[in-house]
Amino acid sequence: MQWRRYTIRNDCGGDPRQFDQEYPSEPDDAFLLSGEGIFDNKFIKQLRDGISIIGSHYEIDFVKNKIIPAHAGELIIYRQPEQGKRYVLAADTAKGKEDGDYDAAYVLEERTGEMCAALHGKWDTNLYGKNLNTLGEYYNTALLAVENNNTGESVLNTLFNTCHYPLLFMYKKSFGWNTNQATRPVMISDFKEAIRDQLYDIYCPELYSECHDDRILAYSIVLQVRKVAGRWFDWYAKKQQQRAESRDDYNEEVGWI
Repeated sequence: MQWRRYTIRNDCGGDPRQFDQEYPSEPDDAFLLSGEGIFDNKFIKQLRDGISIIGSHYEIDFVKNKIIPAHAGELIIYRQPEQGKRYVLAADTAKGKEDGDYDAAYVLEERTGEMCAALHGKWDTNLYGKNLNTLGEYYNTALLAVENNNTGESVLNTLFNTCHYPLLFMYKKSFGWNTNQATRPVMISDFKEAIRDQLYDIYCPELYSECHDDRILAYSIVLQVRKVAGRWFDWYAKKQQQRAESRDDYNEEVGWI
């Protein structure tokens, strides 16, 4: 204890968090705070220990358009989709570097913000797009937002031109979410608030111990998109209704009904 107090005072600037980071007594203490030092490690550990739901692993079979239980699948489902509920799916894409960068995505229930699923892995951009297409359809045709920075444009190309996903988020007349000097400060601020004030149910422990920024960006994006999701779902419902009415008019005209 005397050595600990001395080290905190002389080598860690008086910050016990720095001591826990440099001289961890257990693995969780070794988790580095983000570069900005947003949260206290003990607070993060408390959040991780308090997670109430353990998800089940699945894999996405985009060929059969199915979600299949798998022991080591990259998809973890915490809440299955429920009829009548609306969901938001947001995805961060790998930057195309060979430095351990990953693709990451989260599904939230639109009304409550509860985390329903997490996807994390490495895929070619066209395969990632097809995985997101199947996952989005599985969650009642979720509002799907892909960060269009870096390799995101290629993922979006697959979703739009190959998969024809019907409910893609747009930012300023371009498909996908754009992280830039205008949107990034808001993303960071809302992310901090959501974690600090525990606004929504989060079940992914890896989000709290993220060493890269993949999951953090994906979760930050889904929080932003959820705020405006209502108008997108209203637009989609109206579009579906118009299509149904057009089909009925055509069927009536040709005498099928």
